[in-house]
Amino acid sequence: MKKIGIATFCKANNYGAVLQAYGLSQYLKKENEVEFLDIEFNPKGKKSQEENMKKNSIFQKINGKIKKIKFEQFRKENLIISDETIHGDKDCNKIQDKYDCYIVGSDQVWNTDITNKTRAFFLDFVINKPKIAYAASYGRENINETEKKWSEEYLNSFKAISVREKQSATYLKQQLNLNVNVVCDPVFLLDKDEWINKNNLKNKNKSYILVYYMESNSTLESIISNVKKMYNCPIIAIKGGIQELKGFKHVEGMGPKDFLDIVYNAKLVITNSFHALAFSIIFNKKVIVFEHSKWNLRISNLLELTDNNEKIVKLKDNVNEKLLNEKTIYGEKAYNELASLIEESKQFLKESIN
Repeated sequence: MKKIGIATFCKANNYGAVLQAYGLSQYLKKENEVEFLDIEFNPKGKKSQEENMKKNSIFQKINGKIKKIKFEQFRKENLIISDETIHGDKDCNKIQDKYDCYIVGSDQVWNTDITNKTRAFFLDFVINKPKIAYAASYGRENINETEKKWSEEYLNSFKAISVREKQSATYLKQQLNLNVNVVCDPVFLLDKDEWINKNNLKNKNKSYILVYYMESNSTLESIISNVKKMYNCPIIAIKGGIQELKGFKHVEGMGPKDFLDIVYNAKLVITNSFHALAFSIIFNKKVIVFEHSKWNLRISNLLELTDNNEKIVKLKDNVNEKLLNEKTIYGEKAYNELASLIEESKQFLKESIN
């Protein structure tokens, strides 16, 4: 049994970030001791986020506090996080020999716009211990100059490298001549039954359509208008960004388990969120995916891996019932398409660690 230190975004109050960390740690804990590195950085846009919080209603502020409490409780119960906080790059030498092995990933750990150019997510401070990248992501196709420089400077010393998007793999192979695997997001390392049993999810026999959106746009409004005619059940909405879809009941104040529960019990999921799509696939849900105006790389890769690359509803599409029937993704079939990649991903971790 090895002691593994993981560098990822486990302290963000974000469903995808925390649940991918949970998925990876739960899988690794079967044979190893696992701890998350408490690496702090200053997220880009922190000031604007604080300003937006000030504009929120009292109701939204209360729900924001409830959500924060639920996330903190989930981390306390499920994630072992190092007692030692690493403040950016200056403190990393404190933990360079603490673990037998270091893993960076998953999530957009190599997106320097998010990490505010924190080199620690390239594990530059680790000198004489194995370094592994698991499902690491730049989060976009156009890698900036800092990311190119640090990838060239630090990734050569990794024992094994895997990424989540094929575009990242192509860049690292062709430009840096590195041996790189494409693997699944860590949430897929646990199967449907493991997610259900570990989180005590119950079938509530409710019939509703879940709309989880990172951005509201006219395409989403057209999808909902048509879906209401196709399905005789209420619509529940969750916003993942600042924009709010008007005219629908929104659920707020949710923690990670609430998120799993609401996807698990949905009749249909409508989303442009990567992890909402991922859990819809895991829980064998019908799902309609629509384009984001900017960020589609992660979803596009997942749709391609599940043989659904033509199923995304595009912003320019003329949305109608016929189109939505054609574009509906069936979770169980999509999961079966991922089966071999999931096994390869597990094998990658086992071989890399041992």
